[in-house]
Parts: sequence; structure tokens; C-alpha cells
Amino acid sequence: MAKVHPDSELVKMVCDCQTKKTETKEKFSNANGGNSNIPDAQTEQINLAKMMIFGGFILVGIALIMKK
Repeated sequence: MAKVHPDSELVKMVCDCQTKKTETKEKFSNANGGNSNIPDAQTEQINLAKMMIFGGFILVGIALIMKK
């Protein structure tokens, strides 16, 4: 397609069509919303942060119930 394009020089500047495409690691989310490309240590930190936020909501909820 780039060979017959009227602006083939412009296409060649933007897209290097002559080189082979190397296999790149695609970024995608799993069915549960987790990203499979995140390292395990970072995943553990994310899970800890989620648990702390959830615990904060529970603590605030208990405080509101005790106040009434």
C-alpha cells in the first residue's frame, strides 16, 4: 500500500516498512482486570494498597456507627 501511495516518501518517513516486525510484548488486561505485564513485587504493593483503602472504609464505617 505504501508503494502506490501518492505521498510514499511521507509514509516511508513515518513508517519503516522495510524492516521486519519484531515480536513485542503486548500490554493487555486479564479477565479479572489485572495487568499481566506488571512485576510480582508491584502487584503485591497494589494489592496491599487496595486492602488498606478497604480497611480505611471499614474503619470509617465503624466510627460512624459508633458515633450514632
